[in-house]
Amino acid sequence: MADVILHIDELEKWSLVLGNVRNLKKAQASLKIEVVANAAAVKGYLDSVLLEEIKPLIEQHVWFVACNNALRAHEIKENDLAPEIKIVPSGVMELVVQQQAGAAYVKP
Repeated sequence: MADVILHIDELEKWSLVLGNVRNLKKAQASLKIEVVANAAAVKGYLDSVLLEEIKPLIEQHVWFVACNNALRAHEIKENDLAPEIKIVPSGVMELVVQQQAGAAYVKP
């Protein structure tokens, strides 16, 4: 389970979210961070430049999650995503589960 869960639903906010992740890791490297993308933000996982920014964070044990409902809504197939991206049935439910388990919720 994550210590901090960041929620992104707007494609334009990826830079802000990744900056938040980097700052959190700089402040406390041991934090377990999960980024949950739903709505239009899932399209960010198709951006090769964004994926290059995400890779070093994955190496720091940051998890990146895509909402399957949003993927379907935007006609994105599972095999279109990098294998490191975890797909969950519902992004909103993932947020609920993580918060119930004690994760702090951040929505930039």
